[in-house]
Amino acid sequence: MAFEVLVSNREWSDCIELPIVENDEKNRILKKIEPEDNTQFKIGHCEVIPELSGAAFAENASFAELNFLAERIEKICEDQTQICAYRALMSEIPDNICEAINRTYGLETIAVYPCESLEEYGDIVLDNDFLDELDEIPYELYDLLDREKVGALMQEREGGMFIDGYYVIPSGYDPVLAYDGIVLPYSDEEPAVEMEVEML
Repeated sequence: MAFEVLVSNREWSDCIELPIVENDEKNRILKKIEPEDNTQFKIGHCEVIPELSGAAFAENASFAELNFLAERIEKICEDQTQICAYRALMSEIPDNICEAINRTYGLETIAVYPCESLEEYGDIVLDNDFLDELDEIPYELYDLLDREKVGALMQEREGGMFIDGYYVIPSGYDPVLAYDGIVLPYSDEEPAVEMEVEML
C-alpha cells in the first residue's frame, strides 16, 4: 500500500488503500463512484511520503489518477534516494494531480547526499570542491575551516533540505512531462532523463 484515500459523495463514503491492481476491485469501486458527479477524494495516511498525508488537490483528482500516483509511489519506494527527492519536491503540494504524478519521474536529476547535518554536508562540499571561493585556498588549510558554516552557506545557495539522513537539492530538478492530464502513461514507462543522482 502506498497510501489511503478518503472517498465521499452523496451516496457513499469509504477509506480505500491504493494502489488497487485487481480489475474486479477497481470496477467495484468505479460502479459506486461513477454515477456521482460530486465525488471528492482526499489522501489519508501516507507513511512513506508524509507530505501527501491530508492532500486534497485544488483541481479534483480522479480515482484512476490517484491509483496511478499510488503505483508510481510504490515504484520509487524501491530507492531511498528517490523517496527523499520526491519528498523534497512535494514539500509544497501542487494544485493538480498531474504535477504530483509528473514529479515521480526524473528524480535522478536531483542531487542527493547521505548526511544528517550541515557539518557533514560541509565536509562533502570541501572534499568535492563545490565552493568556488575556496579555489585559491591551499588544501592544507581546509582543516581550519568551519564545516558547519560552509554547509550552511551552500544550503542557502542551493535551497537544499535534510530528509531522513540525506541532504537533497530539489532546485536541480529537471521536470518531465509524463502525464498531460489526458492519457495516463504505463506505470513501468520511464521517460528519458539526462542526469544521474549524485551519491558519495
